[in-house]
Amino acid sequence: MNLSRHVLLVCCNLILAGTLPALADIKGPNGEKCDSTKTKVEHTIKNVKYICDQCTFSKCDAAGKEINKCTVTNHWTNCAEKK
Repeated sequence: MNLSRHVLLVCCNLILAGTLPALADIKGPNGEKCDSTKTKVEHTIKNVKYICDQCTFSKCDAAGKEINKCTVTNHWTNCAEKK
């Protein structure tokens, strides 16, 4: 393998190693496990558009032995104003 291919391979691995952990860290506001995640999603807050990471999870009320009133909840993180 020539040197330029070896350098390219090492650089690609470093880029992947830096981006994958960031995706794994997306959680709900109280550490909830996300049912699904999306990155770079447009989200509007008070008529201002942002690009955010989205965590979707189920949130339920648990009283005694029963679980009820479940809702699907979105949590937005890593938001930056859309330019």
